[in-house]
Amino acid sequence: MAIRGITQKTLKNGEVAIYVRWKYKGKSKGVQNFTKLYGCNTPSKALETLNEIKIGLSKGIDITKKTKNLDYYFEENCRIKVLKKEWREDTTARNYKKYYEANIKEKIGWKKLSKITYDDLTEIINSLAHTKGTSRNTLKKILNPIMKEALKRNEITINEAAKLDHHKTYKREKLNKRIIETNIVVAQKLYKAIALYKPKATLKKELNAYLYLLIMTAHRYGELLKLNVNDIYLEDNLIISPAAITKTNEDYHYPIPNECIEYFKTVKSGKLFPNLRYSSMADYFKKLVELSEIKLFRNKTITAHDTRRLMLGIMIKYCKIDSMLADFCIDHQQTGVVEHYLDFTYEDKKEAFIKYWNIIREK
Repeated sequence: MAIRGITQKTLKNGEVAIYVRWKYKGKSKGVQNFTKLYGCNTPSKALETLNEIKIGLSKGIDITKKTKNLDYYFEENCRIKVLKKEWREDTTARNYKKYYEANIKEKIGWKKLSKITYDDLTEIINSLAHTKGTSRNTLKKILNPIMKEALKRNEITINEAAKLDHHKTYKREKLNKRIIETNIVVAQKLYKAIALYKPKATLKKELNAYLYLLIMTAHRYGELLKLNVNDIYLEDNLIISPAAITKTNEDYHYPIPNECIEYFKTVKSGKLFPNLRYSSMADYFKKLVELSEIKLFRNKTITAHDTRRLMLGIMIKYCKIDSMLADFCIDHQQTGVVEHYLDFTYEDKKEAFIKYWNIIREK
């Protein structure tokens, strides 16, 4: 049954929101999103909350003022982490927001931090019992930093998230436990399959160039999607991924494969791959693996991230490239003494890439 002044809408992202138009003592308060403000997920819950608000106002208590509940602290923490580049907006923040909406928000998002109990958290953990350990550990990864900071500010007296156990996680198997063929054969098959990939015509050149860049440079696919035309130096056959889009917050320099140049010349401004979406990348790579007819052990898979393992292994074992130089080619962040004394040049990196490319092109 419809409730006057209360409407339910489905937003573009698929979420359902309850909007309430209301007055108090003849003064309009406008339309407010009670789902976002108070966690109401049904019109009846919104009506109940509205009545509580009006009763509070009649007693001189205004509960419509922004409450610093868990929802508030989570959004603020996301904002700060992204600004400080501790999280990447298209990966960590995006995934954590999705996780929060699915597993935390409805259960305890509306609660003040001081009201969240260990039992609340274990109830969420128990609801995730069917998932992998990484999913259960994510609850602690999200809540622990928030509660830790609140504890420092004396807003809570105990950090309940710190009590959560660490659950055993699945460690991805080495490639030789998943693929029957050698690294070289797998890389060569992936390379050849790109020419066989036939997406819709408007996407073909763009997607093929992207896949060549992924296979031949082994850089992270989220980073590649963020490349801008201004990051490409065709006259120098060079790409510079700026620090703003890389995992280590440092510029990455690497050469452009010849297979990508024709497409790069057609993009005049903006994003290098404007029509490709992060959410589609896993499916694109899965299709490429199918086209390549790579021989895998039963129930095993390889992912786009495995291109880094492939390139590293081929450079070291087959191209006889120094392991530190091979690591330098995929821009792993170096630590300790190595960080200060590693002195490879871009020319060293370029030469290593050419050796790798010659192998996967079967030259």
